[in-house]
Amino acid sequence: MKKINVLFNYFDIAKFNKNYKIMKIPEFNIVTYLKTLLISLIALVSPIYGLLLAVGAMIFLDTILGVTKAIKLGGWESVTSRKASVIISKFLLYQLTVLTFFIIDYNLINEFTKLHYQNNYLLTKLITLSLCFVEAKSIDENIKTIFGFSLWTNLKEVLMRTQEVKKTTKK
Repeated sequence: MKKINVLFNYFDIAKFNKNYKIMKIPEFNIVTYLKTLLISLIALVSPIYGLLLAVGAMIFLDTILGVTKAIKLGGWESVTSRKASVIISKFLLYQLTVLTFFIIDYNLINEFTKLHYQNNYLLTKLITLSLCFVEAKSIDENIKTIFGFSLWTNLKEVLMRTQEVKKTTKK
């Protein structure tokens, strides 16, 4: 019991001692809390902001071409809010997928992949590449419907021509 009284006496003396400053706990402020949360989120995604932008740009381009395709095939009546709401869920799902794999990669896998490869966050980049490929395939289908040609087919033809030119220049 004596130790508790000594402890209370110490705090009573510290309150009245002008040379000793007691740290005050700041009051809770929602604006400060939200700013801190936003800064923490920006710091978290800063290593992969380019990947998130790439996935977002592919979704945006697919959306523009998808709406154009819907207007061409069915008119303005075929564009509905229900179909447009799928865009939001797809955007959030893809971004959260990249972010989730980044957290897994950062905390678990990155140290093992750095032993064999020089790239950081290899799993995150592979997931982003696969999501971008899915969107690129959808963009190609939309372009084929709208304009009547396929980007993949044209790309293959260009690559075949460059190989032929390369062979003829070696001879």
